[in-house]
Amino acid sequence: MLIRHPKLSPMVQVLLNWFVADPNNAIEWCTSVGRSFGEIVVIGTAPAKCLKPSLNTLLQYGLLQQTEVLLFGIRWTRLSVAAGTKFLTVSECADDYS
Repeated sequence: MLIRHPKLSPMVQVLLNWFVADPNNAIEWCTSVGRSFGEIVVIGTAPAKCLKPSLNTLLQYGLLQQTEVLLFGIRWTRLSVAAGTKFLTVSECADDYS
């Protein structure tokens, strides 16, 4: 299932499609001050590129949800597809313009 969003750049769309492809795909971003601050860990098969600006864009549009997780006393923000978000596939979008 390929998702297209008219306001997203191609790189951000690739990242969004990675999140949608498997519900277990997620990214954990370290938010505790310390040596790991800003570190990104990918859960699932890693996307080709994961850039922080692309994640910020998806967060701004409300397409990702954030969950705080504590691992060994270090706070991580887990980013995954927002629950209840409806996406149109490319074929569904094409039907609208026929």
